[in-house]
Amino acid sequence: MRYAIVSDIHANWQAWSAVRDDIRKRRADTMVCLGDIVGYGPSPARVFADLEANCGNFVLGNHDAAAAGDLDTSIFNENARRSTVWTAAQLDRETLRRLGSAPMVLDAEDILFVHAETPAPDEFGYVETAEDARACFGATDARFIFVGHTHVPLVFALRPDGTIETTSPPVTVAEKGSRYLVTVGSVGNPGDGTDKASYCIFDSATGTIGLKKVAFDVAAFRAELDRVPELALPWFLRQHKVDAARPADDLAVAAGSVARTRIRVTSSRARIRVKASALAPRAGEPAKAPQARRRRTGLVLSLIGAVTVVALAGVYFALRRGTPPPPTVADAPTAAPSPPSGATPPSVLPAFRAVASGEEYKSGHTNLALMAIDGDPATRWCSGDGLAEHWLQINLGRALPLGGLRIAWEHPDLAYGFKIEGSRNARTWALLAEGRGTSADLIAITSAFAYVRITVMTLPEKKWASIAEVTFFDADGREIRVAPPVIEASAAPPVVEAAATAPDVRPPAAMPSTGGATAKPPEGPDSLARIAEAKDYTLVYDLDLAKLGATVSYEADNTAAAPRFDRVAYLIELKKANAPANFLWVSMDAFTTEAAKLGVPVSGSGAVFQQTVENLTVITDVDGIATGERIGPGNIEFWPSNYGTKNPAGVPGASDTDYDFGDAPSNPQDGYGSMQVHHTAAKQTLFAVNNWRKGGAGADIGIGNSDSKGKARNTRCFDWTFSGSGGTYSDKRLRVFVHPAP
Repeated sequence: MRYAIVSDIHANWQAWSAVRDDIRKRRADTMVCLGDIVGYGPSPARVFADLEANCGNFVLGNHDAAAAGDLDTSIFNENARRSTVWTAAQLDRETLRRLGSAPMVLDAEDILFVHAETPAPDEFGYVETAEDARACFGATDARFIFVGHTHVPLVFALRPDGTIETTSPPVTVAEKGSRYLVTVGSVGNPGDGTDKASYCIFDSATGTIGLKKVAFDVAAFRAELDRVPELALPWFLRQHKVDAARPADDLAVAAGSVARTRIRVTSSRARIRVKASALAPRAGEPAKAPQARRRRTGLVLSLIGAVTVVALAGVYFALRRGTPPPPTVADAPTAAPSPPSGATPPSVLPAFRAVASGEEYKSGHTNLALMAIDGDPATRWCSGDGLAEHWLQINLGRALPLGGLRIAWEHPDLAYGFKIEGSRNARTWALLAEGRGTSADLIAITSAFAYVRITVMTLPEKKWASIAEVTFFDADGREIRVAPPVIEASAAPPVVEAAATAPDVRPPAAMPSTGGATAKPPEGPDSLARIAEAKDYTLVYDLDLAKLGATVSYEADNTAAAPRFDRVAYLIELKKANAPANFLWVSMDAFTTEAAKLGVPVSGSGAVFQQTVENLTVITDVDGIATGERIGPGNIEFWPSNYGTKNPAGVPGASDTDYDFGDAPSNPQDGYGSMQVHHTAAKQTLFAVNNWRKGGAGADIGIGNSDSKGKARNTRCFDWTFSGSGGTYSDKRLRVFVHPAP
């Protein structure tokens, strides 16, 4: 799960809108706000309305509590009190109620979100020193703690030996055994000496913490501020020597001095309600804010009448066809249809496939996505945490006409909110139905899609997203019979913590593959489910590296159907006998517009690249490799020819005597061959596939830097050249993906 974490917006519209737009570009899965949405700034109503439209997860800040009338402001300075009075006057009663009803704490996975200190969240103490952080670590078992309030972005790392390190790097990758507390800074009133908004991107799958800075229109903010004499000059403007005609505000109230009157402390196990769709709108559409309630009775009655007519018409025509009515938004889906008497039962279809945004792995049992379509009501899929808006995606294998489906929830008598969508390609989705119901309800849909996705929108109290079985019905109301999927009895949990499971991006049987054969994945490890980023990518090539040769026969070749793309990704998986499997995923900005040039650069492919690639994202379980999101530029060396150690391209840091990331192609053109991706700044080979003409057993294949030696004296081969390592792996697989361009 990729979290965008914002805090201390302080009613600064210019800063908030800039950060919101930046988050959308980074494709976060959900957003969390750590409080202080209002206070000090001139746009409280506008900011809060837009935040609600884009973020369903926020905790209570001290300024929010004060504006809602739930915090004694006698300990505020005069500027803060005056700001609070003015802010409250700008918000209607219902808005103030929603603002003040936010929980003190939210948690998800192994993460805690809170405005201030964790020992007593409702006292709003600062976390500024290592000792402050130590107290916070001691008050919770969460491995990751995200805090606002201080307005200064910092990372506190509690090491296994009990020491605490304090840093503020742009990117931190969590180390095994360490815990982390992050003060994410302020969107609307930066306290780090800059005039740029701060926020954080956290990838729970990789443990990557990114502290982001975003410029915003300071002049426009100042112009709005000048129109409200009740508001003080923010600290960041004073720091940048904007005229100090106004008094300057304090960053926050003094720690430990909050006198609570009616503060509402909600459970520390409060559930986050994920709002991913507002951050990454499907099909490139912008997120839409909720429409304001209209009070005109005539319009309401007109709308009700129109909806009623449409619904009755749908039922009428459905009954004439003998099919369920069309999809509706309803709290009470239609009753399950009975099969027509004497109807011939349909034949059994091949097993469906399923993936999910999360799966539960616990000692002694697993609750996998496939268990929701295995025909056994005693098994179930479970999301693995208490979040709403987890999804289950089912691959039907082909465009299958449907009349309805039934969801058997883990708790059959409780009502769950749901949204059901269909897709032909698992990239663009159409809404089929949404509503709220129990296991007894049949949900009427009419579609012919190859993929169906069920998103659990709301949960019963203290329950998780969990489905025992999904049953599909055809247009005549008969149950569609499906062969059960094969589920490994010894399914093991992912190594990377809390990874979001990626959608099934393998092609259906109808997709083209080399030689016209049906695409079949090679045997061996599959790490795709551990890579959250992969959900947005489309498979182009799937290659069993054991089948390397002068020509390459792919298990799947979808170049003819590949979309326009703006990024490229490679996933290599290697396993030695009697050893755990390893994987490496690397994505980068597209370096070509031709999908056919992304695979192994055999002779005749036209793929010859010795060039820089931008914005590497690296995810791996191999120790020692630098990982993270958009960690910098890299270098690729793709060609079918021989090559030497000289560095005529002048790649920074590359050697003229060793085989590394600065080599140069040479004759013959159909020679040794190189397919290498490097992280230039780290001087690391990320993966290499060389000398494929020798076949899978004789090729050079590896992840990370190699310690092999060259044929020349004292020549080292960091890029696996001359290693002949292919035969050391019992399983070896390479997949190539593209990210569809907007």
